[in-house]
Amino acid sequence: MASVPVDTTHPAYDQMLPAWELVDDLMGGTQAMKAAGTKWLPQEDGESSDAYESRLARSVLYNGYAKAVRELSRRPFARAVTIRGELPEPLNAMAEGVDEEGRNLTRFSKDVLTVAVNRGLCHILVDYPPNEAANLGEERQMGLRPRFVLIDPKDLIGWVSEKGPNGEQRLTEIRIRESAYVRKDDYGVEVRQRVRVIRPDAYELHEKGEKDNWQVIESGPMSLGKIALVTLYVNRTGFMTAAPAMRDLADLNLAHYQSQSDHRNNLRFARSGVVFVKGLTAKEMEGRIVWGVNHAVKTTNANADMKLVEHSGSAVTAGENELRHLEEQMEAVSMGPLTVRSWGNETAMGKAIDEGKGQCDLQSWVREEEGVMSQAYQLAAEWSRVALPEAFGVDIYDDFGLLPRSAQDLDNLQKLRDRGDLSRRTILEASKLRGLLPENHDIDEELARIEEEGPDLGMIGREEPEPQPEEEKK
Repeated sequence: MASVPVDTTHPAYDQMLPAWELVDDLMGGTQAMKAAGTKWLPQEDGESSDAYESRLARSVLYNGYAKAVRELSRRPFARAVTIRGELPEPLNAMAEGVDEEGRNLTRFSKDVLTVAVNRGLCHILVDYPPNEAANLGEERQMGLRPRFVLIDPKDLIGWVSEKGPNGEQRLTEIRIRESAYVRKDDYGVEVRQRVRVIRPDAYELHEKGEKDNWQVIESGPMSLGKIALVTLYVNRTGFMTAAPAMRDLADLNLAHYQSQSDHRNNLRFARSGVVFVKGLTAKEMEGRIVWGVNHAVKTTNANADMKLVEHSGSAVTAGENELRHLEEQMEAVSMGPLTVRSWGNETAMGKAIDEGKGQCDLQSWVREEEGVMSQAYQLAAEWSRVALPEAFGVDIYDDFGLLPRSAQDLDNLQKLRDRGDLSRRTILEASKLRGLLPENHDIDEELARIEEEGPDLGMIGREEPEPQPEEEKK
């Protein structure tokens, strides 16, 4: 009986994978969506392959999904992540470079949140460099310290767990898919597929051979006695499983991509029309008919006719309306994680608003990440055999969030601006107040840049409303 290969995926992983395929291609932009072909842009019945390829080549993605994911992930890191408490060596230097790539704690945390929002979860493996030091003192002299490794859930293909003493799930094995770029000959580089198996007391590194057979190329002990993996969940469905936090937005973005492809295809017909010819002889029809300026079509039939059948334009208008409606829906859905939500009753919600507190999805994700990063530091301390200070904690900026009416308020303010009843400064200040602009955003500098760009097209011929005296305002 053949053994199960080391790259066999967990059934729960297989269930998550289809949802990740769409969000990954949306994050990849127009190029990735085109590469997927009929997967996201179906070929119509009766549409030739050449016609489909031509339509696919003209299709462009309006990427509201990727923009929303990146904006949500950026917002908490407008300020640097901070550490509470004085860390002992060698942990005190980690914040400036927490991983092998030299990312600082703020950048690393931002990347973790980006992956988590896109996939629903993200893992952090706390690792320690293999070494031959005889004792802790030698490790310190060598400058060794723990490092954080961001593990994309798409690469953590399998896991085994058991119930701990308190009934909690405890990992006893994880398998991580890796790619290694190995030098070949003088200048060539080849990609080798690997799977890293980690258990509480040992690890193995498997590599795929030329005949698709797997071989252990490296192994060794793990002194920590546990699997040093922590997981950030933003849309948990179970142990080690989750769903994309913005899946509804991804579905709307897919609908927009397909509708825009149809719309651009219809525009080709609406702009150029279809040439209609009748009354030509069979011999005349065999010749090449050229339609355009400085060309003429000759025929011996006095009743022959040639005309351009034009589109009425109603379908084009319908297509534009649908695209606009989808864009408005996408905008509303993308603001969802920033909107303050009720905690069960209107009284609690009203009290929270009065106290200036918010409870939106993004804030809860940030608080979860603070806990996960603290757990990662705790594991790093165990690797280094030091203790964290009692007051230790990781703080991520979370003073943002829109009240339920904020998005509607901004829309109403923009309408007043379009009518010329509000100044640019008022709109910018309102956006800053509602967290759409960073707290350190310089409005005067922004107004200066706007002045350099010139007036809005919709404001040409209008004058900026003059500020009213304080007496009149009252």
